[in-house]
Amino acid sequence: MNGECDMRKLKKLLYNTKGFSMLDSLMGLFLNSLTILLLTFLVQQIRPIQTHLTQSHSLTEHWFAIYLERTLTDSDIERISSHRIVFSKDQQKNYIEFYQNNDGLMLRRRTNKGGHEVLLNHFDTGRFRVKQSVLFIELETNNKESVYQIPIKK
Repeated sequence: MNGECDMRKLKKLLYNTKGFSMLDSLMGLFLNSLTILLLTFLVQQIRPIQTHLTQSHSLTEHWFAIYLERTLTDSDIERISSHRIVFSKDQQKNYIEFYQNNDGLMLRRRTNKGGHEVLLNHFDTGRFRVKQSVLFIELETNNKESVYQIPIKK
């Protein structure tokens, strides 16, 4: 009879719907701990990716190469030198050029109306080079060189 009474008490404790049982609380604590552990692991995995992107400029350089390819496709290229591209778009002369400022070398876009727009910033050396119908953009940051190729029309 005593064993049967204990079973009734256990069932009453397990199936009590008036509030949280001890089992519910332990399960919640376990799930919260598991979530915190997984988030900690993910943050540690993401951190090296973020530092690599900020140190290498590669993402910004890729966006610049895509921008330049789209811009030059719709434009009339007048002249390309090692430090400047001159092109016309919508009957307005534009320049994409390397410019030395206090923070290092930058690439900027200028129009004949004045002012400039910074396209890339904080790199050591850079130059444009044309071979056949391909524009090569050579950039160097922290002794790491990146070369981008853009097909152009002559």
